[in-house]
Amino acid sequence: MSAKEPPPSSGVSKQSLSQEKTFFRAVSLVESGHYIEASECCVTLLTASPNHVEGLGLLGVIAQKMDRHDLAIAQFQKALKIDPTQVDLYAHLGISLYQLGKKELAIEILQTAQTQFPQSEEIQQNLAAMEAGRLPESAQKDLEEQIRQGLEKAIKAHHIGERKEAARWYQKVLQIQPENAQALNNLGTLLHEEGQLAEATNYFQKALYINPDNDNAFCNLGSLLKDQGRLDEAIHSIKKALALNPNSHTAHNALLLSLHCVACDAEQLFHQHRVWGDTQRGQSLLFQQKSERDLEPDRPLRVGFVSGDFQTHSVSYFFESFLMAYDPNKLKVTCYSNAHKVDKVTERLKGLVEGWVQIADLDDQSAAQKIYEDQMDILVDLSGHTAGNRLRVFAKKPAPIQVTWLGYPNTTGLAVMDYRITDAIADPPGQSDRHSVEKLHRLDSGFLCYRPLPDAPPVAPLSMKTSGQPTFVSFNNFAKITPKMVSVWAEILTALPGSTMLIKNHSLSCPTVRKRHLALFSEAGVDTTRLTLLSRTPSTQDHLALYGESDIGLDTFPYNGTTTTCEALWMGVPVIVMRGDRHVSRVGASLLTQIGLESLIAEDWDDYIEKAVALGNDPQRLGGLRHEMRQRMQASTLCNAPLFAAGMEQGFRTMWQRWCRGS
Repeated sequence: MSAKEPPPSSGVSKQSLSQEKTFFRAVSLVESGHYIEASECCVTLLTASPNHVEGLGLLGVIAQKMDRHDLAIAQFQKALKIDPTQVDLYAHLGISLYQLGKKELAIEILQTAQTQFPQSEEIQQNLAAMEAGRLPESAQKDLEEQIRQGLEKAIKAHHIGERKEAARWYQKVLQIQPENAQALNNLGTLLHEEGQLAEATNYFQKALYINPDNDNAFCNLGSLLKDQGRLDEAIHSIKKALALNPNSHTAHNALLLSLHCVACDAEQLFHQHRVWGDTQRGQSLLFQQKSERDLEPDRPLRVGFVSGDFQTHSVSYFFESFLMAYDPNKLKVTCYSNAHKVDKVTERLKGLVEGWVQIADLDDQSAAQKIYEDQMDILVDLSGHTAGNRLRVFAKKPAPIQVTWLGYPNTTGLAVMDYRITDAIADPPGQSDRHSVEKLHRLDSGFLCYRPLPDAPPVAPLSMKTSGQPTFVSFNNFAKITPKMVSVWAEILTALPGSTMLIKNHSLSCPTVRKRHLALFSEAGVDTTRLTLLSRTPSTQDHLALYGESDIGLDTFPYNGTTTTCEALWMGVPVIVMRGDRHVSRVGASLLTQIGLESLIAEDWDDYIEKAVALGNDPQRLGGLRHEMRQRMQASTLCNAPLFAAGMEQGFRTMWQRWCRGS
């Protein structure tokens, strides 16, 4: 419904003129898509003039556009009762009745209207469409616009972490169009994030039923299966996504991350990273030449860090230590954030750096151009192939020196990534260099510096003092808890008949996942009453406090824990780790070496079991470790932020001076 405002007439009362202005303002708001404001104008108009036919009709149109067809019908019927000659309202009434499933009544009303108004093309067209079993073109366009706006609002809410609001809009889209594959897929992703895995699986499968070539749904389903510990199925689903879309950056990332969790040969894994890297060759190199200013080897360096995890995330636990201790006279730090969500950690990080740039809404070329214009000397990737990465920005080489650190346990595979920051325990010289496209820069103090939660609970008394038997614990992601890992833990529990185990993971909110993992332990000969399975806790403090109910942490293999190991140690719980042949399975060894607990590093499965059983039989040693662990960490390089920051600064300086020399 639209109209043009008539010129003022001396014969029109001030009240009528005011009402007409209100009406035409409402029309204008409808045409610009501001439905809430338009409806408020109509309510104001109808309060003053309850029988204003155009106002009633327009309120019906607004309700129709907002998918409230029951309200729309009431307004159209009210208006037509006052003035049965409003032809366009019959057309609108028919559409709303049709949308509510009252198709026969809609056709009957339009047939009657056609008899009364045979010249109305709109009624003729709408009637013809409905008799053919389809929506009129005007209604279809409205529906498409509602779907577009609904998806837009859902995605925006999803990006900033407003999940309930996002779910509401996804559901609204699905009410309009139940077969909308994008809404089904996105809602599945949201439910996955919430730990509602069975429901998420259902939505992914619906999306694939509607569109069997939906590579995004295959990839998302694969990630969900990975989080359930169903790695073979996960990799199979992700490979389907890649077969459908070989250029899918998301699927490549998912495959590479998943392969770390299985017994994949180091050479094969390196090859897979180079395959991805080869897809990025030939990108335009933005940084092409040195200038006189660039060649100053000792000036303060502009260092940019790129991540999608500048928020409450494990990456921030380690990155913040560096930010709190680096020398602003030596480094000028800018963070390039690839996330829409902002929380208290984000705000804290913002206060520790010179520059903060939001790149989540920029495409790769624009983000690279921005970084290039900011004249970063060194650009550091904190994500690798994890979610939220911008490796394709790095592929454009917007900075003369590019470095990867912290967020990913392997090479990026990207030829233009110059360095990877690590240490000699996580990546022994010679052994690891041949499986990295980057030059490995090893920090003497260790490549990680942990910042404990400032308000972490105090260390609790040893749990086994009460029970008399040790309780083992793992809070690692189920992707890391392989069937082999379960069988090894089962051997430990069998060797200590009174022992128990506490396992916590967000996936355990799903009954199917709980049942599967209980079955794995049962098949390995463990009475499942000895297991305590927990899901999410209300806060990080509650999460950490749970370590007070355990005595010994059991790390995972081949994919070691990082944050989980540090948290357990901080809460006084020693962790048994196993040293492997690559970075992903040597992080635990790096952490324990930093705090002087090399005695808890196993060299093979038998050694792992032996060390866990021996510690479980030694309450005196456990008590001593419990008592001293936090102080031990505080005194170690693992929590020495000034030492770590100085090492990073020197590392960046060395990289820069090499570049200035052309070496």
